[in-house]
Amino acid sequence: MVKKTMGDVTGKSGAREDDLDTINSIVTELGEIKVLLEQHNNDLERHIALLDDLDNNIWLTPDEAQSVKQNCLPLAVAASTAVSEVLNNATTLILALAPGVIDNDVRS
Repeated sequence: MVKKTMGDVTGKSGAREDDLDTINSIVTELGEIKVLLEQHNNDLERHIALLDDLDNNIWLTPDEAQSVKQNCLPLAVAASTAVSEVLNNATTLILALAPGVIDNDVRS
């Protein structure tokens, strides 16, 4: 879509209004995705902290706590890393498509 507008996301260089509306819609959707990813990332960080603190749990034996940490902690860290990467990509796209952040010449 940005290629179709020759990098113009403001309408100052002749991009059609329909194309600009589409780009704005994409930015809005990305903003909503970013909020969901931030919530998911915060939840994962909280779960990682809880897994790290399993040794202090009165309901699990030390062996059970160690087993849970050994099995779940790497999965939680990998998921958190992946979500952080996607969050960074969404933020980058929002900034790239937002008017006034990047010059149209660079964008095209």
